[in-house]
Amino acid sequence: MEEASVCAGVGEILFDVIGGVARLGGAPGNFAYMCSQLGFRSCPVAAVGRDALGDRAISELKSAGLDTSCIERSDRPTGTVEVKVDAQGIPTYDFSSDCAYDHLEWNGALGALARKCSIACFGSLCQRSRTAGGAVRRFAKAAKEAGAITVFDVNLRQRFYSKEVIESSLALARIVKCNDEELPVIADLAGTGKDPEGFFKWIEDRYGCRMLVLTRGSHGSAVYSKDGVSDLPGQEVKVADTVGAGDAFTAVLCCAISKGLPIEQAHRLAAKAAAAVCSQSGAMVPLPDEVRSELVSRTAALPRQSR
Repeated sequence: MEEASVCAGVGEILFDVIGGVARLGGAPGNFAYMCSQLGFRSCPVAAVGRDALGDRAISELKSAGLDTSCIERSDRPTGTVEVKVDAQGIPTYDFSSDCAYDHLEWNGALGALARKCSIACFGSLCQRSRTAGGAVRRFAKAAKEAGAITVFDVNLRQRFYSKEVIESSLALARIVKCNDEELPVIADLAGTGKDPEGFFKWIEDRYGCRMLVLTRGSHGSAVYSKDGVSDLPGQEVKVADTVGAGDAFTAVLCCAISKGLPIEQAHRLAAKAAAAVCSQSGAMVPLPDEVRSELVSRTAALPRQSR
């Protein structure tokens, strides 16, 4: 039997505390969870505390079928974030400080995993600390050099980012994904224009990025590549909350592309997945059967990317 392709979500694992209820989350963990539903061997790369929440995180991820061998244990507490959701289901976040994921350290196991990844997704939050930021960037660099699809899912949170983090992350990405509020911020930090097509051309020319993915909430999403623009309107859905919807979108889009689907088809599946997550409470929820059935049976179709 062919070994499953490997996906890594690199960065923070934490608990979303919504209405006093703690649910396992964090963008890289959410990404890995979604990839695991699509026939990939999914490996979160993160650190959790030697505490009850850390034990719970590893137990829940293992129960969901994820490979937890690259989750480090730290003397710092497992990360949490207080999530407040408004009447439209839009969340705001208040992150705990100096927690386990801030102390993620580079080691040989991370290097070995990076070199065999098909997809590696990383963001900006875990790069708020020097130690974890260095580990995240080393992982992304090793994965990219080995031919993986590296995805910078920007996820700006509070003020936990900088010009250096944004520029170094853009340089490590084959795909950049952000929302319509983040694009002007990262464009300003990078010193370029805010028009999506112009920004894509700039990161393509400067860093060799191959795709810009822009989500616009209820107004839909767009994917920019050398083949043109795939633009989809928003889908009508009764929103429970939007936590994790963007992570589902990213995971499905990247998995579909890695399995050889055309961008337009991959985009439609990603939008359907995000809408389904919005209709449920929490981030780690089941993907629609239609999305899973379209992708699970497909083996990876694309060769490792050229350097």
